[in-house]
Amino acid sequence: MGRQCTTGTGKKPKQYKRISVDYTHKLQLKQISSWGRQRKQIELMCCQRKGLHENLRNIGEAIVLPRD
Repeated sequence: MGRQCTTGTGKKPKQYKRISVDYTHKLQLKQISSWGRQRKQIELMCCQRKGLHENLRNIGEAIVLPRD
């Protein structure tokens, strides 16, 4: 129960409330942010009629597999 307050009204209410969100929501926000960072490249590829290519890489950016 605790002690009675002698001065004031006691504990002040919290100003910020923590809200938990699921991972899919955070993933969508990250995707939107990445589109904003890649806006110039996306617009350039759409002008070149390559807008449907989902994974656009610059020349020289590829995975090099070992010969083994």
